[in-house]
Amino acid sequence: MPYAGLPTVRRIPSTGDLLFIWIGERSDLEEGGKKLARRCALTTAISKDEGKTFLHQRNIVRDPKNDYGYQCIEFIDNNLALVAYHTNDGLHLARIGIDWFYEK
Repeated sequence: MPYAGLPTVRRIPSTGDLLFIWIGERSDLEEGGKKLARRCALTTAISKDEGKTFLHQRNIVRDPKNDYGYQCIEFIDNNLALVAYHTNDGLHLARIGIDWFYEK
């Protein structure tokens, strides 16, 4: 996905699995007669085999009218991750339990 930029990849401390966070979708909106591309979903997936396959793909946020990017993650302990990202209205911080990344 050329519009997605680079994914953020971190190893989950409690499991050793790789967590990928990337811009998973794009939408095109018209505004003032111009077509504007939006990076409209911040998506995660887990890899248990060093990036060969991915499981549990989920969206942290998704909105076709918004624009997401510049994501980063920090693990606070074995049960909690902080994910920061940019949107149209500034920076946001999500507190996400590690178990959430493994849910379907």
